[in-house]
Amino acid sequence: MTLALGFGLGVTRQFSVGGGIAPPTFDPTSLFGVSDDGGWYDVSDLATLKQDSGGTGAVSADGDPVGFIGDKSGKGHHLRQATSGARPTLRISGPLKWLEFTTNKFMLESITSFVPVLGTYLGAACKPQDNVTGGIIAALDQTSPSSVQFVISRSGGNAISANYCGFDDQSAASISGPNNINMYADAQSFNDAGRGNSDLRVNSANANGITNADVIPITTNQCLIGLNLFGSVGSSSGAYNFYAGIVINRALTAPERASCTTFFGAKAGLTL
Repeated sequence: MTLALGFGLGVTRQFSVGGGIAPPTFDPTSLFGVSDDGGWYDVSDLATLKQDSGGTGAVSADGDPVGFIGDKSGKGHHLRQATSGARPTLRISGPLKWLEFTTNKFMLESITSFVPVLGTYLGAACKPQDNVTGGIIAALDQTSPSSVQFVISRSGGNAISANYCGFDDQSAASISGPNNINMYADAQSFNDAGRGNSDLRVNSANANGITNADVIPITTNQCLIGLNLFGSVGSSSGAYNFYAGIVINRALTAPERASCTTFFGAKAGLTL
């Protein structure tokens, strides 16, 4: 509990009941500087969801279709689905809200503009529901649609993988856990002794990265951010619940990553 005290000078300070100044509430928007790009998405904020891909039609009840989810970063990477039969469904249970994706349902931004670089960070609060490989959150290269620039995906009902793919190089990391649990999976790419690698964590647990080629090229190809995609648009998609997620074209610092783990994990009812 906090108490907000105004001093009549346009300044407000927050004090915790136990004494001292309470820490400010973390806002993922603060991660996006002027030169940064990406997006973050929060299903619990119903004002950012619309039934139509054009951004109209309120979403408020369990079972409503979702054709639009607004990007809260201010960078304009809104995700859309124009085909009614391919839209995910809003689900509500107590305080939790999520998008329910089933086979061949996905969302994608409509304009290519995101450029992933070495260090790109992705994270998703989610719950895998089947054993079909599909990208929980991804940036897809539109010059070569069959290649995935960077993706967090399911490689099974109880396994999460991170892949960073260039035109001819790829690094991968995977981690397994209990089947069908709520989780926060995040990853960022990095370079280790001249070789690419992926730093994948699920609920703060580390996975070892595996490099399948010498050096991951840094491409300037424009990509589309999307949900439930892997490889070609609309292919290899499976079933999972999506609570919230983030993509940003830089590596996060350890404190920033810890803040994302706590913030986004809470969206899936987790204390991390």
